Amino acid sequence: MFQIYLTQSLLKTIITPFERVKLILQTQNNFLNNNLESKPIGTIECFKLLKKKENLSGFFKANNLSLIRQFSLPILNQIINGLLNVIQQKTSNNKFVNKFSKSMNSISSLIGGFSGYISITILYPLDTLITLLITDFSIHSNSDSDSDLKYKSILNCINLVYNQGGLTNFYRGLIITLFSSFIYNLVFHYFYTKVQNLSRNLFGKNLLIDFISSFCVSCSIGFIIYPLDTIRRRLIVDSVNKFTTFTLIQHMFVKEGINSFFAGFKVNCLRLLCFPFINFSINLIEIFFSLSNVINQQIKNIR
Repeated sequence: MFQIYLTQSLLKTIITPFERVKLILQTQNNFLNNNLESKPIGTIECFKLLKKKENLSGFFKANNLSLIRQFSLPILNQIINGLLNVIQQKTSNNKFVNKFSKSMNSISSLIGGFSGYISITILYPLDTLITLLITDFSIHSNSDSDSDLKYKSILNCINLVYNQGGLTNFYRGLIITLFSSFIYNLVFHYFYTKVQNLSRNLFGKNLLIDFISSFCVSCSIGFIIYPLDTIRRRLIVDSVNKFTTFTLIQHMFVKEGINSFFAGFKVNCLRLLCFPFINFSINLIEIFFSLSNVINQQIKNIR
């Protein structure tokens, strides 16, 4: 298990530069609206500015917090899932509970879903800090990056966010995050299974076809829910206008146009391109360690 987490952390670090550029492009209009002299930057220009102002290390800003979140989420999910299973077992004879469940499978599905949403909610302040630190970047090409940074450290970021709105300020965009997570899980697993079965019926089991189908499904579903991700990111970084979800959507649609909902989507596709490689690499590592365990067991038996 540790080897898998280690591999995931390494591969997560590899795609961190794409994640940072995506978030900067997604949220740059928040800062442009308050500075009329600024102009939007494109993908290539964003990569160049990051390299120029913050060197290569700038591409990996807040990666330590991202890794902490990645390690914590599955562990927390398992703990909550275990607690909910214990509660379910103790209430299994309750007529009120059984009335709303046709089978144990439906209860297990509900438990899995609830544990995931509870984990996301608990770790959401960490997600807020990651977003704020990653997007803390001046889009003025001639300005000094150090003087324009709003957050000098993680503790400074926590202090400023709390002072601006208390604990609730760490949870801006939570509802739309849970909603987009629900839509993604519901739609992705359905279409991925359908596309994979269709491709294997037509072409057989082929790693290249599986990779292409996985990437196409990821991009298609990503395109559908991308506006939701843009809205929640902009809610997080908005510290001046204090938009609500509906007023932000109205502002973006009227003032910025429909394209503002898809800012940074090209970089997101590059990021998504890495995920099939990640899954493939993890599967290879799992097979390697499984074979190693089998070989070691055989050696022990021979001895």
